[in-house]
Amino acid sequence: VFAILEKTNQASILASKRIAKIVTNLRRFVRLDEAERQTADVHEGLNSATALLEAELGGRIVFKKKYGDIPKIYCSPSNLNQAFMAILKNAVDAIKQKGEIVIKTRELDEHLRIEISDDGAGIPQGNIDRIFDPGFTTKGVKVGVGLGLSICYKIIVDEHRGHIDVSSEPDKGTTFTINLPIRFEANGKD
Repeated sequence: VFAILEKTNQASILASKRIAKIVTNLRRFVRLDEAERQTADVHEGLNSATALLEAELGGRIVFKKKYGDIPKIYCSPSNLNQAFMAILKNAVDAIKQKGEIVIKTRELDEHLRIEISDDGAGIPQGNIDRIFDPGFTTKGVKVGVGLGLSICYKIIVDEHRGHIDVSSEPDKGTTFTINLPIRFEANGKD
């Protein structure tokens, strides 16, 4: 009986630690306690998003991070995190079994470049021009409503004056390339 209680106690402690880690990652990801716009480290947002996904994937997908030496940028961290999560979630959904998602960052001219690549199913060429349209989905009504990438586009392009491109090859994978200005003021002037 004591052995069973000890095992149950150990399992409870491990579960509590795991829950605490998930809650910490959620708080970092959402960043509700911080100002709307501020200077932030993009790597922190990417790390929070991947940590949340890893908690539910159970090792099925490996995240490879190839981070460059980049400066912090003036942005809305919680909104950027939402955009990163939308792209990463789509990458996860594109990988049916095991796979990998590669995240690269680097400074390029006056911009920060973020590339998120997966080795999933890819996007048919006929759909690429429509993936940022509100309501467009290939997942079916029960799975998605087609708002994730359109919100992502709004956050990156409209709100942060950035740019987002997508390249894809069926059965080989997809790459989203995001360029964000390093220096950007809330009033829209560099």
